[in-house]
Amino acid sequence: MKSIVKSCITATAAAIILCGCSRQDQTAVKYRITGSDSSFVDGQYMYIFTYDAGKAEWPDSALISNHSFVMEGELPFSTTAFLYMASDRKTGNATQLTSSFIIENGTIRAENKGGYFLEMTGTPQNELKSRMFEMLSSIMADTTLAKSEIDRAADSIIRSTIMENRDALALEMLEGWLDTHPGSDVLSMLDSFPEPYRKHPQAIYLANLIKEMPTDIGRSYVDIAGLTPDGDSLRLSDIVSRDNNRYLLLDFGAFWCGPCRAEYPNLSELYKKYKSKGFEIFGISYDNDMEAWKECIETFDMEWPQVHQGFGMHPRQTQAWNDYSLNGIPSTVLIDCKSGLVIAKGLRDETLRIKIEELLGLLP
Repeated sequence: MKSIVKSCITATAAAIILCGCSRQDQTAVKYRITGSDSSFVDGQYMYIFTYDAGKAEWPDSALISNHSFVMEGELPFSTTAFLYMASDRKTGNATQLTSSFIIENGTIRAENKGGYFLEMTGTPQNELKSRMFEMLSSIMADTTLAKSEIDRAADSIIRSTIMENRDALALEMLEGWLDTHPGSDVLSMLDSFPEPYRKHPQAIYLANLIKEMPTDIGRSYVDIAGLTPDGDSLRLSDIVSRDNNRYLLLDFGAFWCGPCRAEYPNLSELYKKYKSKGFEIFGISYDNDMEAWKECIETFDMEWPQVHQGFGMHPRQTQAWNDYSLNGIPSTVLIDCKSGLVIAKGLRDETLRIKIEELLGLLP
């Protein structure tokens, strides 16, 4: 009980900290992006990459000199972006230097703070994002909290950040929210955004994406067809329709994906424990070749049915990825085999175990 109260207090405190007044009028933004670091290669270029409304663009670049760069420009609206470094990004050898950040009015600084990616600081939305991730990291590192309590606290922080700011950062976060929440929830949140942001290309894209989503919580699953490791054809519907199956977890993953590898032992344990009680798993692999896929299966003792929809292609090109509107992996979808309805998304770790035990009537 004490830890539950603590998690609620932590989430409330975080919501207060993250209620930043970062929202700007959604008009043209004038940005300045600067950075200086010994890892920046003189003679190469720093590129801005944006992926808003499902559209990839490279709107600006700057030559690196004295291990430094400066980019100044204007965009029609605030947007999510990444920095890449390359001699020529068209060669396909660009190196990603940042996680996502927000291009907005002001000077944005690319700083090396010892992490895997550069940190983007100096403007309201980017500073807010840094504070949010610091708070999330602190909660996730709290050993006094159960995984389910951490998930609830993190969920509260993210929801509060979205609703208290309702800006370009919030739009970015909403797309990730779709991985674990019903589309109707996202639409309801979008409706509360100020009018300029409801007209933002990303908001329009999200609304249309949700309306056109073939699958969502409360909707019927979409069948998936692929090849097994033995080269045989297999369909998801073949497994869902088996008489002894009650609940089926669709698991999208790959051996090259670190978070996927971290989750596989948990899936293997759940499968062995509850397979006889009606719990099934259907895996969709995004490994790059057959050898990697088979190594993954052997390493994690993955006994459940699984398929691949083709090697040598980007996951976004596969039918299953688009039918289930995935944003990344690992990703899960839970199906009620009797009704054929999707009943949950994004379940992992202890949260998944608790849900399965609840559905199978095994909780005290």
